[in-house]
This record gives sequence, C-alpha cells and structure tokens, in this order.
Amino acid sequence: MKKIGTKIFLSYISIIVIIFLLTTGLFNIFSDIYLKKEVNAQLQKDIKVISSNIDRIEKLSSLTNLKNLDVRRNFGFLGRIIKSELVVLDRNGKMLYSDFDVKPADRKQLNVDKLFENHIYEKIKLESGFTVYLGAPNSEFEKFNNILFMVQGISILISSGIVIIIAKYMQSVLVKPLKELKNKMENYEIDRTYENDILTGDEIEILDKTFVNMSDRINVYNKQRKMAFQNASHELKTPLMSIQGYAEAIKDGIVEGDELTNSLDIIIKESQRLKGTVDTVILINKLEDNIETFNYEKVDLSNLILDSIAAVGYLAKEKNVDIEFDANVEHIGDYDADKIIRAFINILSNGIRYANSKIKIDIFEKENSLEILIKDDGKGIDNPDRVFERFYKGEDGNTGLGLAITKIIIEGHNGGISAYNSKDGGAVFNITLSKN
Repeated sequence: MKKIGTKIFLSYISIIVIIFLLTTGLFNIFSDIYLKKEVNAQLQKDIKVISSNIDRIEKLSSLTNLKNLDVRRNFGFLGRIIKSELVVLDRNGKMLYSDFDVKPADRKQLNVDKLFENHIYEKIKLESGFTVYLGAPNSEFEKFNNILFMVQGISILISSGIVIIIAKYMQSVLVKPLKELKNKMENYEIDRTYENDILTGDEIEILDKTFVNMSDRINVYNKQRKMAFQNASHELKTPLMSIQGYAEAIKDGIVEGDELTNSLDIIIKESQRLKGTVDTVILINKLEDNIETFNYEKVDLSNLILDSIAAVGYLAKEKNVDIEFDANVEHIGDYDADKIIRAFINILSNGIRYANSKIKIDIFEKENSLEILIKDDGKGIDNPDRVFERFYKGEDGNTGLGLAITKIIIEGHNGGISAYNSKDGGAVFNITLSKN
C-alpha cells in the first residue's frame, strides 16, 4: 500500500511529465507551422524579385547569340540577391542555372524533386518556356527549431526541479498533520477529552474536528449507557427483591390465609411490572434499530390526541386534573396511529402526575409543520435537558422510560420534541410534526 505522501509526490511528477509531453508536442507543431509560414513568406518575396526581372531575362532569351550564357548570368545575379536556392530549366528541361552543385551528365534531365528533397520550394513557369524553382532548405528552420527545443528542455528541467522541491515540501506539510491525526485515532480512549489541535485550515482540520466531535458524542453516549445500566439494574432489582422476599416467606410458611393471597398478588403485580419494564426496554431498542417499523396512514391528528386523552381519562379524574383541548380544526397527515397515541399518553400521564389541576393542549399550524404544545400547571421539570434519557426519573416518577419512547416515536415521524419550564410555572412539551 502506497503512503499518501508518495502518492502526492508521484502525482506531481506525473503532472510534470504530462505537461512536458503536451507542451513539447504543441510547441513542435506550432513552431513548424510558424517557421514554414516564414519560409513561404520569404519565397514569395524572392518570387516578387524574380518577377520584376522576368521581362529583361525573357528578352535576352529571344536573342540568338549567347542567349543561354546571358540568361545564366542574369539568373546568377538574381541568385546572389535573393535568399532562396535558385534552379532554372530551359524549354527542354535542361538545367540553365543552379545554386546546387550538379554534375554535367545530370543537367540535361534534371530530377528537381530529388534536388529539392530537403527543401520547401516553389515553381514558376515563364512565358518564354523557362521554368524557375525557388527553395529554402529545411535545415535552416530545423536548426532554429532545435535551439528553441533546447531552450524549452532547459526550462522544463529547471521548472521540474522547482516543482519537485515544492512537491517534497507539500508532501511533508500534508503528511505531518495526517500522521498526528492517525496517532490520535490509534491511541483513542473512551472518556478521554480531545482538543482540536490540528490547525491546517483545510479538510484535515475539518477531519480532526469531526474526530473530536465523534469522541465527545461517544463519551456522552458511554456516560448515558452507564447511567442507564445503573438505573435499569435498580429498576429491575426492586421488583425482583419483592418477588424473592414474598416467595421465600410463602415457602417457609411464614404467611398464611389472606396474607398468603396478598403475597401472591404482590408477586404477580411485581412480575407484571418487571415484564412491563423489560418489554419497554426491548421496544426502545427495536425502535432505535429500526426493527420495529412504523405503519403510516392518513389520520386526523386531533382524533389521535382525543383518543390519548380518553385513555388517561380515568387517571386524570382520579387526580382531579382537567385536560383542555380544542379539536375543532382537522390536521390530516401520515401517522402511525398506535405509536402517536402512545407518545401522547406518555406525556399526558407524566403531566397528570405533576399537574395541580389543569393540562392544556394547543396546536399551531405553520407553513410546513404543526406545533403541539402540552402545558401543565405543576411545579415544572427539575432537569429538562435529561427528561428524555432512559431511566431518568423525576420525583414520583415510574420507570423513566415513557418519555424516552416518546422522543423516539416523534423522531420516527421526522419530528422533534423538547421540554422546558414555562415562565408561569409548569412543564411545557413542544412537539413539531411535519405536514404530509
């Protein structure tokens, strides 16, 4: 497995190679185009020079005496004042003049293409029948091209050295904080507090913050788990001790008659209480692990609240608590009716336990959500931040699981729930459910 520093270094080298190949190819293509364009431009200039002297040369070609010699001299003069290589053929294709060293035997049937094999050349046909060839050697612009290529190569080597140095530096800059983060993760300990001490100003710093936040959440969860375990142990221990005590008394014959019946009733009641606690813990775990599914259907939320009020009606009457709710407005949505009713029953039961005389339920319709406020006139909540924790119980509390289940059910409906104490006194539960 390659280290990230090596990958970074190799990526820089790969970029250098790709840029070098790309720039070299493009440079050669465009330099060839440019130089050939310049050569052609020079040929055109030389053609203009020859064209301006064509009339005089063609007049000489009409003379009978020494015409070829005079023509050669005139073309020789032109060959000296132009930059291009010059070749002139007479009417029969015989070489009349050439800037090349041509053997006498080859002058009668000259192979012009072979002569200008390494040249860029132009052909001019004169009215007199003479043919003029102008050419520029490739070697001239090839030399210039080689010089440019050499300069480019030197520039690439220098820049490559600079890039390699930068790559090595960046490699150390990136790898060092990553090693620090790696060591921090490898030496992670639960309940240890970590600080965000990798300050690189980039994604590595964000990753370090994420690790620190994750560590804090794990620590909080671990504390809650320990506390829940302790509370669960206490909650299960109490009924078990009662069951054990009465069972031993019955076995030893200590209780008889009506007292025996009462003892058996207590054992049954505590067993049911114990089973209820275990069933509730199992339900919470199922809801959190998405094993217990939600069965959504279109129902009126107001009707669900009314059903919840009816379910706790006997308890409210026994405690002389009046529950106020205006159900004149329909609030149709997708809800798991049984679970929503259970959530409201848990809140109302809690309110009845602590209210003096009244619980009020209000629904407020917002643009995309419904807000439900459930307020009692009791003394309020001792610790609102912990009220939804498992097994957290206030004064006169039961198992401490009801509100924990309520929170999971509300969040299972993509909603939210919070608790606080009102200014007038009493607890307030604020539930938000989306419209759907």
